[in-house]
Amino acid sequence: FAMPSGPSSGRCGGGAWARPAACVLLLHSVAGLHAGSSFARVSPRAASPCMSGLGDFWGQVAKNLKQMSDQRVGRASHIMLRPSADAANILSRWKADIADDEGKFQARARESSQCRSAPRGGDLGFVTRGKLSSEFDDVIFEKEAGFVYGPIQTQFGYHLIYLHSCREPTGAAGGMSQGRRA
Repeated sequence: FAMPSGPSSGRCGGGAWARPAACVLLLHSVAGLHAGSSFARVSPRAASPCMSGLGDFWGQVAKNLKQMSDQRVGRASHIMLRPSADAANILSRWKADIADDEGKFQARARESSQCRSAPRGGDLGFVTRGKLSSEFDDVIFEKEAGFVYGPIQTQFGYHLIYLHSCREPTGAAGGMSQGRRA
């Protein structure tokens, strides 16, 4: 994203963005929002006239910074049911049957998932933060691997998610491969 820098760049008068101190203040402000500091409780209008009227802008900036700073890769599988009155109840029953057994999860996904990943046992492969919905990110990057989570509702339907792993990426030479190296 580009910061405005000219004299006609809005209410801040443009020059403020060109000063390094203003950029540092902006980054500290966003970090404060992200970290849940007391700055997050200050209204944008009270914090600075530059921040007023920006709505969800700061929330998006904080989300983008989190995405850029979290370089972990996660691997997950899911079972999806399209939205219906009983989808969540069906998934809850399946979750009880599956427990946290990866093999049972894959079998149920192949048999019952309404997603095109079903033939692969629901395997979504390796993903980074922001590649899937925020609901998936909350599971993949915040929960412990080896367990089934859900039912979780997204815009696409209801899901059970099996979290295989979440880790720092390894070197570029096959760091995300699943096969053996010679």
